[in-house]
Amino acid sequence: MGKAFFLVDIVIAATVLGFFAYMHYSRRFSPIVWYMFWTGVLIGATWEIGFYFLGPRFSSAPIYVFSTEPPFPSIVLHIAHCFWDGGLFMVGVALVFKLLKPPHLARFRWPELGVMLAWGVAQEVAVELLSIGGGMWL
Repeated sequence: MGKAFFLVDIVIAATVLGFFAYMHYSRRFSPIVWYMFWTGVLIGATWEIGFYFLGPRFSSAPIYVFSTEPPFPSIVLHIAHCFWDGGLFMVGVALVFKLLKPPHLARFRWPELGVMLAWGVAQEVAVELLSIGGGMWL
């Protein structure tokens, strides 16, 4: 099951990137949505790339170990997760728009930060439970 989970993981990451690229280049989203997606990707890259270097390939006491070795170099998985992170970030942005009154993201507001943090924690717990249960890593 683990190797199939890795492949689904990559397909979903590519789909997220493809969706935002299509919506941007077909002008179905405001350009700011494209920039916000890439902001989420870059935020995700801060830990995804860091985790790569804290993993079993570079550390004698790694922060994680694979339950099943990925069928491709592990850096591919970490880069793919950056796109996942961009998509998950945009779900948080959508929740801000859905749950709070305008203006949205025009200046710092505690309720917006609260929604983003609550979403971030909830999705992180779900991601880790799915990944561990799916046989990806410990």
